[in-house]
This record gives sequence, structure tokens and C-alpha cells, in this order.
Amino acid sequence: MSKGFGNKIKNISDTNLLLTITVVVFFLMYIGAMIFQGEGFLKPQALFNILNANAALIILSCGMSIVMITGGIDISVGGVTALISMCCAVYLDKAGGNVAVSVLIALLIGLAFGLVQGFLVAYLEIQPFIVTLAGMFFARGMTTIVNTEPFNVANEAFVALKNTRIIVPGMGSVNRLGNYVDAYVEIGVIIALLVVIALFCVLKWTKLGRSFYAVGGNSQSALMLGINVKRTKFIAHLLCGGHRRLCVFPACRFRFSFPRKRRGDERHRFFHYRRHHADRRRWKYYRNILWSAFLKYDPEYRFFRRT
Repeated sequence: MSKGFGNKIKNISDTNLLLTITVVVFFLMYIGAMIFQGEGFLKPQALFNILNANAALIILSCGMSIVMITGGIDISVGGVTALISMCCAVYLDKAGGNVAVSVLIALLIGLAFGLVQGFLVAYLEIQPFIVTLAGMFFARGMTTIVNTEPFNVANEAFVALKNTRIIVPGMGSVNRLGNYVDAYVEIGVIIALLVVIALFCVLKWTKLGRSFYAVGGNSQSALMLGINVKRTKFIAHLLCGGHRRLCVFPACRFRFSFPRKRRGDERHRFFHYRRHHADRRRWKYYRNILWSAFLKYDPEYRFFRRT
């Protein structure tokens, strides 16, 4: 038994090893939280709340995974998601639109970024970091053009979708008042789980998924095997752009904010403190440098602030 278990550990692939380490670390941290943080983490709803809060990140990570498997990178996901969310919010709140059309708007914007960036990376062979960096700045700039004032979306259909809760039977708990409270997940979690299952099936059992792995492993060998490398990279960026539009659903639980301008004197305050401080050996000196450099101004963007 011990030899068989040892052989299984030796034969495990690098991908499965990293996945196993991630799962083990997550459960160890969660068990530590249950031990040291009290009874709150003992309730199943605490785990469901983590999923509810991070459903959008799960969807984005699925799109990023496809691009990274092919050997690329996409750093524009945050800016594009912000642009999509802001466009949908403005359409729903100020134009009195409906949710179906807003989903179509999200689809068009996400696919447009995926098409342009995928074409530049795959067919013009521009470095994906440069292309997606330009896409990130363009998306952020367009977001400020779309709207610069904070507001909450008051569309009835949107609010109803936001408040949709799916009860998980048998996982509820009793609160401090002695009342039984059902455990629930939001609609974004269901969509995120469906995306994860679909991505797993595509990567595990389809020709396209094997092509992703082949291009990421060695593009020259993949080309010799008859795989269209350029088309595969293009599809990867296109699918990554398509995953961004799905973040509209889990983003329903957040309200949209506005870009805030920096004060513009962070660098001057940093060098002034560094030059004129009397004692550079004490730890407070370096702490105050970090404070003056990073914590004295508002962040450039604050999207998805919770209500």
C-alpha cells in the first residue's frame, strides 16, 4: 500500500501537484480560521460568502487561464471589466434599459477587445504584455469618458437579479436569536461554477483544449504537428474577452463608483522626506516613506464598491 501510494505521488504531474497544493493550503487556512477566529467560520454560509464575493474573480481567472496556457498574458482584464460594468450601469440606470440588452452590450465590448488584442498578438506577433497594457489604459480612459459621477443602479430588473438568492438545502444554521437561517448562494456563483465546468471539459476532452496545451508547451512543435498556432492564440484571447462579459452577473452585488484623481505630489513628498529626514536607520523612517508614497492619495480607480 505504501509503495503504491509513493508511486502515485512520484507520477503526479506538475499541474496536478500545483492544484493539490492550492487546495490543501486553502483548507488549512480555512481550518485555521475556524480554530482561531471563532464560530463564524464553522457555518457553511461563511464559505458561501467567500464564493459570493469572488465569483467575478473566478470567471476572470478562467479566461486568464486559457491565455496563460498558450504562453501569453492579459493584464487588461480589470480595466475592460470596469468598462463593461460601467457601460451596462449607465445604460440600465440613465437610459432605462433592460438587462437582456445590457448583456448584449457586455458581449459586444468583451468580444471587441478580444478580437483586437487577439489579432495583434496572434497575427501581427506583438508582445501580449504590450498589447494588453495598451488595452488596459484604453479601457480605463474610456471608463472615465462614459461616467465620472458615483451612482447606484436603480433599475428594477437589475435589482431583482442582484437580490436573487439560491437556497442550499440542509446547509443552514441557527443565528443568535435562535432562528433558522437558510444558506444561500447568489446567481454569480452558479455562473462561475458553470464556467469552471465548461472550461474543464474543453481543456480535458476537446481538440481545442489539447491545442492550447500544445501551443503553450512549444509553439514550434505544435506547428510541426499541424496545429494552427496563430488561430489558437487568437481563440484564446477571444475566449478571454468573452469571459469578461460574464462578470456582469456576479458584479450585480456591487455598486459602481467613479475614478478619483491623484493629488500629483506623491513623488515630491517622497523625495522631500527621504532627503530631509534626520534619522534614516530607524524603522519608522522606512514606514513613513511607504506611507507618504502610497497611502496619502486616493486610489486612481475604485470600482465595485459594495453597497
